[in-house]
Amino acid sequence: MSSRTKKNKKSKYNILFLILQIVISVIFGSMLLYLDMLPGIYLGAIIGILVILILINYLLLSWKKGRAISYGLSVIISLVLIVGGYYIFRTSAMLDKITSVNTEINNINVYVRADDSAEAIEDAVSYDFGILEVLDRKHTDETIDKINKKLDTNISTKSYEAPTDLIDELLKGSIDAIILNEGYVGMFEGIEGYENIKEKIKSIYINTFETEVENQAPVDKDVSSDGFVVYLSGIDTTGPVSTKSRSDVNILMAINPTTRKILLVNTPRDYYVPLSISGGVRDKLTHAGNYGINVSMDTLEMLYGVDVDYYVRLNFTSFVTIIDTLGGVDVSSDYSFNAGGYSFAKGNNHLNGQAALAFARERYSFGAGDRQRGKNQMAVIQAVINKMTSPALLSNYTALLSDISSSIQTNISNDEISDLVKMQLSDMRGWEISSTSVDGTGSSNYTFSMPRLKAYVMVPNEASVNEAVNMIKGVLQGEN
Repeated sequence: MSSRTKKNKKSKYNILFLILQIVISVIFGSMLLYLDMLPGIYLGAIIGILVILILINYLLLSWKKGRAISYGLSVIISLVLIVGGYYIFRTSAMLDKITSVNTEINNINVYVRADDSAEAIEDAVSYDFGILEVLDRKHTDETIDKINKKLDTNISTKSYEAPTDLIDELLKGSIDAIILNEGYVGMFEGIEGYENIKEKIKSIYINTFETEVENQAPVDKDVSSDGFVVYLSGIDTTGPVSTKSRSDVNILMAINPTTRKILLVNTPRDYYVPLSISGGVRDKLTHAGNYGINVSMDTLEMLYGVDVDYYVRLNFTSFVTIIDTLGGVDVSSDYSFNAGGYSFAKGNNHLNGQAALAFARERYSFGAGDRQRGKNQMAVIQAVINKMTSPALLSNYTALLSDISSSIQTNISNDEISDLVKMQLSDMRGWEISSTSVDGTGSSNYTFSMPRLKAYVMVPNEASVNEAVNMIKGVLQGEN
């Protein structure tokens, strides 16, 4: 092969790598435009740099000694852009996943006594089934129809008014099985005589329903300039984050993007308030989650008299994985106490995921009970926010995106999240975060969801509610 032929071959390779660099640069720029999270000045700068690098490589090709440099530069730039494009793709996929879920999952179970010999629904073909007369009747009837088709029979049913009636009659042996939403079983927690109910019954059949959630988010809100309120709901359950369940964390976030102020308002899970669906009958706030995220939002709107624009739903069990991926978080504790096999010192504590979950769950170690638990939950959330806005975010970025995808659900749109990110990147101003918690008096009373039994509730202190309302409105209106 002649010397000229070899040179022409090398020149062709250099041109091919330059063309590859141009193609990859165009794809990378298109992905940035699609993600739409960078302010125009940043986007323009990146595109300008890519164009300059292409021109430099083109000029190097015309210089005999510069061809090798051009080859190496094209390879390096292309590899960097491919890696950057991969991260952009993962980020976009994560946002699509957490913002596109508009359904909720109901699990209707067939329960029998724990010592029952039945292990599957086929073993219960001759059983007498207890069902709720009114509550969740639509899902109950559809489950009965499905069981009848599966067993090719018509099962025997008897109706009862309340979940407690079902449990009592099952344990007494008056009926052999019950058909009940698994979310209702969790409501027995903390009720005397029912503390270990999950150990006394077992599920032999599950029927899962997926229903669409009505999107109540405002259509005319500019999140980069208008004040807005986000409901942060933390469910403590296994399975998908969209599963209907009691909401153990109920925090309103009043956000003013203009003044860069955020107010966290914690409402205790046992707050004794009318639910939006209860016709004025009071219930624990946590029970609202069993009826859907919109019922929780509407109930808080009734309590505080403010519009709740958006929600962010967290699965706190999966949240453990996020904290571990971040390498743990630093949380300040008001007290020294032990919980969940962990010891917490007064002051700063570095916590892994399981320790953080134990810290956020505990209430019996404090005289203030659920009030202190709410403060601890806000401390964990704030610690996670601090860690996610630090360089630690980059060390396990792809793993963190995967964790967030499975742990968070929101009705904040992709475009609105993009607007918030662009707003933050445009001036990189810090945020002033403050928190408060409404108060109340512990009591024992009947609830809408459990009308037969008295349960621990917290009767609202109206003065603390009014103070929280004024603070929320102050943040939204830009007052100091």
